[in-house]
Amino acid sequence: MQRVFHFVLAAALAAPALVAQNDSTIQAAVEKALKGHPFQNLQFSVQDRVVALSGSVDLYVVKIDAEQRVSRVQGIEAIRDQIQIAGPEISDPQLQTELEKSLQTADHPVYIKVHNGVVMLGGYADRRFHAAAVATIMQTRGVKGLHDVLETDKASPFGGSWSSAAPPIGGLSTR
Repeated sequence: MQRVFHFVLAAALAAPALVAQNDSTIQAAVEKALKGHPFQNLQFSVQDRVVALSGSVDLYVVKIDAEQRVSRVQGIEAIRDQIQIAGPEISDPQLQTELEKSLQTADHPVYIKVHNGVVMLGGYADRRFHAAAVATIMQTRGVKGLHDVLETDKASPFGGSWSSAAPPIGGLSTR
């Protein structure tokens, strides 16, 4: 019985050291993942295998890239993303007009709505157009987020379909 008690006590005392070791390993891996130019204004911390990201980036695509790089680090239990999109303030109507011009096509009935810099992309298109539209939106200055409810054409030559439950047309989800 005394052996079991000593084993349990040793395991309990070792647990904080194990978490600290994992946190320091995660810290080093996240630092390596976020090394370089587009991430120079980002900060992060690691506590109990939860990574908190903060700071600012110029483009939404850089924010998503940072999240994806960090999510690939082994040992992370969660990511708390508090990254802000900096850069020039662009009015919603101006941003919507710019994106509509960039994505204008008669072949794909898509719509764009912008609210507080968050873009809702909806309608129907093939997968190739869908990928190009998302890339264009994510790389456009002034975009703070993307709610993608675009559905791919089931008869698309690119195969398959993708859909997401869309909020009511009048509303925007700003997750």
